[in-house]
Amino acid sequence: MVAPTSVLARDLTATYPGAPRPALAGVDFAAGPGVHAVVGPTGAGKTTLLRVLAGQLPPAGGRAVVGGRNVGLRPLAARAGVGYVPQEVGLPHELSLAEYLDELLALDGERGREARAGLARQAAAAVHLDGALDRRLRHFSGGMRRRALLAQALARRPSVLLADEPSAGLDPEEQLTVRDLLRDLGLRCCVVLATHFLDEAEALGGRVTILREGRVLRSGSVPQLLAAARGMVWMVGADAEPGPGRVLQRTVEPGSRRLLGSPPAGTPARPAPPTLEDAYLLALLGQLPGDAA
Repeated sequence: MVAPTSVLARDLTATYPGAPRPALAGVDFAAGPGVHAVVGPTGAGKTTLLRVLAGQLPPAGGRAVVGGRNVGLRPLAARAGVGYVPQEVGLPHELSLAEYLDELLALDGERGREARAGLARQAAAAVHLDGALDRRLRHFSGGMRRRALLAQALARRPSVLLADEPSAGLDPEEQLTVRDLLRDLGLRCCVVLATHFLDEAEALGGRVTILREGRVLRSGSVPQLLAAARGMVWMVGADAEPGPGRVLQRTVEPGSRRLLGSPPAGTPARPAPPTLEDAYLLALLGQLPGDAA
């Protein structure tokens, strides 16, 4: 049985009409309490995975269970206890933040205006918008709109939070606020976020799943992925050639560059400690050794 604070996908597929390939092609994914980051290039399937788990897009095949409910069979029921932060959505500009949250909570069946107002205040305070509850959404900055989307998910008191690029468009201070919030939420519920920011995935300290073209390349904790990349990262001279199957990266160290893969024969190289970005790039190259699943 799947716990109320967990997510499970098995052989999950999803398609869009007219697309040349499936958006998800047999994805296996599991997440329990804690923070789980899904990373990958643009078009990897990150947003699609969250949309399926949130009941926004029906799966074409396989199985997705969120909080003990099968999303494909009972999409409306599966949304209970789930907070979803979409990447982009049009906010009702004529409403204030308080009115927006009140309407959503009422649609969720939350009875009592005072109870809804209390939940709205708590959610707004969590994202530092408690001073803007009476402001019309049309006057919100881009960063404030992102935090308003997070507030609407938190107001539902979710046991599972699905967040699609929650830090996108935020300034550095706002990003830290959101990351701290997600880290705290991960202590008591299941948080799954799609992100382009590898430093965000690393800072949150949970598991990381790497997607490409709708398939899972690797999944593991940050220490597991770093351990898998050990011995595959080198410092070489600035004029070194990468060679087949290798990647050269810029480095702040004068006169040298960072090389991923096996060092080319005859090229002076010294090992360097891997970063999550190194492990990510090696996974995309199909060269991340060991088993980090």
